[in-house]
Amino acid sequence: MSVSGIPGEKPAADKLSLAEAEWDRNRMVACPAGHEPFDQRYYPEKGRYSGKMDTDLCSNCPHEESCFVDEKVNAYTYGFYERRLEVAQRRKRLKNLDEHDLLQLRAGAESLVNEVYHQDLAKAKFTGEIKVKNASIAKAIGTNLKRASRFLESEARTEESAG
Repeated sequence: MSVSGIPGEKPAADKLSLAEAEWDRNRMVACPAGHEPFDQRYYPEKGRYSGKMDTDLCSNCPHEESCFVDEKVNAYTYGFYERRLEVAQRRKRLKNLDEHDLLQLRAGAESLVNEVYHQDLAKAKFTGEIKVKNASIAKAIGTNLKRASRFLESEARTEESAG
């Protein structure tokens, strides 16, 4: 089972991702074909991007059918929310094998919550949100220390058997 950390539907395979464009913070430096928009805006209060691309460039572009820009009367335009760009960039990073290997550790980290809360079936010995929170943090630290100890012991055993 592969865990991606990105909920929702996968993007259409025939459409170019927003991550294919080159971005410099809140500015598109180049579209997937390498052209810069002639007018672009970022609205931080809404987290929204918008821009216009030159009609001559986009109408002759090999990516025209699959690009994220839409043809309008006077220009090709795009508009989307910040979250959409973040997800597209995250999906692109996930295709990197180094990032993918790191993700395989995620499922183990998520099991920590289950392990901490179900390792002993006793109820909390005190009340109060802060006290319960601190006890939960202490349990998580203890559980992680036990895991680290088991890992180091298995590494030592592996070295002994090899050596």
